[in-house]
Amino acid sequence: AGSEASAPAPAPVAGSGVRLVAVDCEMSYTCAGLELTRATFVQLAAAPAADPNLRTGLSPAPSGHGRLGTKVLLDTLVRPARPVTDFNTAFSGITQEMFNQGPTVSLEELHRRLRDRGIVHGQRTVLVGHSIDSDLRALKLVHSRVVDTAALFPSPRGPPFKLGLKGLAAQLLGRQIQEGDGSTGHDSAQDAIASLELCLLKLNSG
Repeated sequence: AGSEASAPAPAPVAGSGVRLVAVDCEMSYTCAGLELTRATFVQLAAAPAADPNLRTGLSPAPSGHGRLGTKVLLDTLVRPARPVTDFNTAFSGITQEMFNQGPTVSLEELHRRLRDRGIVHGQRTVLVGHSIDSDLRALKLVHSRVVDTAALFPSPRGPPFKLGLKGLAAQLLGRQIQEGDGSTGHDSAQDAIASLELCLLKLNSG
């Protein structure tokens, strides 16, 4: 996890012309505070038709991260402009060893790859994430079409409270994520896939 990986440009959701691309980021500490150190973008391996039984009709993904077949469009460690002082491993899942082994890219190089591969290009691409505003700030990225699964499944207590991705995945997808228990941290690919599945669940079942 964390090594640079890529796949072809995003495929559209069947019959809609819209491309759903899920994103999740991990952060580590520098002298400036939390900064981006891993970014993952995923899409469906095959665009599904609308299915009201989506939750019960899912098939295991080869990666084991989720139950829908997914492709990793881009998954890379990101090198901050300032030295990392704390990898925040309990939450980021990133270690000094992972970072030393690399490869890593700068934020500028990440933007170039996103642009060149058409991952976040144009009005047909909808970015999906949980509390996606945090990911976009970390990426220093502006995009006009987004879906926030924290807004799709709001807390019954109302704003500013939000339901966590871990709890939503367990309750609605029947799957455990973020099981590091404060030691191994999160997996951004796993979290991005969970956000994508939650978005599709909402689209299909309302």
